Amino acid sequence: MLIDDKHFIAHFPGKGKALLPIVQDFPKVKVDDRIQIVTFCTPNLDKPILIKQLEESGINYLNPVADYKGEWNMLLKMDTFKDLKIDKPYTLLIDSVDTVLLRDLPVLKTYGKILYNSSSCLHPKKDEETPVNGRYFNAGICFGPTELMQSIYSEASKISHEEATSEQHHLRKYFDTINWRNVSVDYWENYFLNTHLGEHKLDYLGNNNYRIEGV
Repeated sequence: MLIDDKHFIAHFPGKGKALLPIVQDFPKVKVDDRIQIVTFCTPNLDKPILIKQLEESGINYLNPVADYKGEWNMLLKMDTFKDLKIDKPYTLLIDSVDTVLLRDLPVLKTYGKILYNSSSCLHPKKDEETPVNGRYFNAGICFGPTELMQSIYSEASKISHEEATSEQHHLRKYFDTINWRNVSVDYWENYFLNTHLGEHKLDYLGNNNYRIEGV
């Protein structure tokens, strides 16, 4: 289990997926009743860690691609979320295959904006973005007011899909047109841990427990 008293969610993108075995023993968690979790897992995938954790914790979640049998496209995340019926005032929009909740999730302070996690790697590499604190926007985790989030995704989906290779590229392109209004990024990792393989050192605490060095 990953022991972490600072972050609420860990994200292991890219080569960071090699670290997923340390979170197979995940904690059962609680989520504030005002938050709706939305994640994405098609029928052809084995049940990922996040969904196992949510189900074992008794937490309701929405998976708008649960019955999708076509070819996977990253833009499906954006296109299926924007019109999803959500009754709760806040939404956690999160990837399923490389994330895990580290502890109970309250309503995070985002000051009326939607908040994304950050990464030390720019993806796609063809995109342009000035790093902040050595980090870049990452769309794998997003938290904020539901109405605002769906409105932003609805507007972003109107941009041509022809050149977009991921929803991250698509969203970054849209955010540039609105000067990132109502959008913030957790560049200092106050809420979300995003780690690639070798980026953070692990301390072994015994009994299959680990802690990120310095956290």
